[in-house]
Amino acid sequence: MARREPATPRMSFEDNADRPKILPAPQEPPLCKGDKVLVSRHGKKEGPFLIEELQPSGKYTLCYEDGTQALNGEEIDATLLDRA
Repeated sequence: MARREPATPRMSFEDNADRPKILPAPQEPPLCKGDKVLVSRHGKKEGPFLIEELQPSGKYTLCYEDGTQALNGEEIDATLLDRA
C-alpha cells in the first residue's frame, strides 16, 4: 500500500489594498477637544487656545477659554499646533 502524504492547506497572501493593515501607534496622543495649544507659524507662537473641534478635513478649529471662536474659525493643521 502506498503511503499518502497528509494534505497541507494551500494559502497565498497577496499585497491587497483592501486587506486590513496594522498601523504603528502614534508617537503622541492626538489632540482632543479642550486641550490647550499654541499655534506656531511665521516664526511666532500664538495662543494659548483650546481645541474646539476636529474637522472632517483632519484639521482643528480653535477657541478661547470663554468658548468664543478663535482665528476667525480658520482650520489649523496639527503640525502647527504645540501643547501649551
